[in-house]
Amino acid sequence: MVDIIDEEIIEIEENGANNDQEDPQLDPEANDEEGSSASDEEENLPFDKHPKWKAARNVEKKVESVLEEYGYDSIDEMIEDLSKSQQLQEMVGGKDVRKLLAAQEELEKIHAYWAEQELERKKEEELPDETIKRLERENLELKKIRQEEERLLEEQKRAEKIWAQYDNHITSFIDSQEDLMDAEKDFLHTLLTRDSFINDVDIENKADVKKMEKRVVSMMNNLKQKIIDSYVEGKLKLPKMHAPNEIPRTTKEKKPQSIKDSSKMAVELLKKRFNFE
Repeated sequence: MVDIIDEEIIEIEENGANNDQEDPQLDPEANDEEGSSASDEEENLPFDKHPKWKAARNVEKKVESVLEEYGYDSIDEMIEDLSKSQQLQEMVGGKDVRKLLAAQEELEKIHAYWAEQELERKKEEELPDETIKRLERENLELKKIRQEEERLLEEQKRAEKIWAQYDNHITSFIDSQEDLMDAEKDFLHTLLTRDSFINDVDIENKADVKKMEKRVVSMMNNLKQKIIDSYVEGKLKLPKMHAPNEIPRTTKEKKPQSIKDSSKMAVELLKKRFNFE
């Protein structure tokens, strides 16, 4: 990450240096006259056409691109991470981080081995009563572990059953909506079913969240375009326009009480959003 930012800065500095270089073969007085003329022309340009404005916008675009790629919300946040990375790099020095991690893992194995040896030595030295108490304690711990494994397995089975019921319900419900065009059904399937890419997003990873946001917005825009194309092709009817005295009264927002209610409200919201009857 540090290398990428450094390369961007070096590129910008080199571009600026190349623009500032003078041709040694030109007459200095001629250079002054041309520079003065160029400066006057630049001053008369609209602000959004000025070379300095364009250069600043290019730098801004590059910074925004880096922030988006690595999931940062601001330059300050990126600088803070860069500072931490530099501190870590100073601590590690020129050592290979992968080798350091491998060495740490090996050291933990050695500690575990000698801890096991020490435990075996104590077992050999313990009295019969101590052996009985130890075995009882170990059996109790094993029983707790098995009970926890069984509980987790039951929870997993229950979660699978709930997911299957939800998926079957939402799929059949969407497919049964005759007023929705195929593009709208595909949109709802992609967002609401179990296989939705949203379920795989790491919500603690800002870069993943931003990618998800962009994908959802892109899907929404594609859906709007398909609906517009359908209107143009005559596949959809124009929405009915209400007269001023026929405007329906607003009602208090109803909160969903179940998964079925949530599904119906999602479809109704989509219909209202695109003015479908």
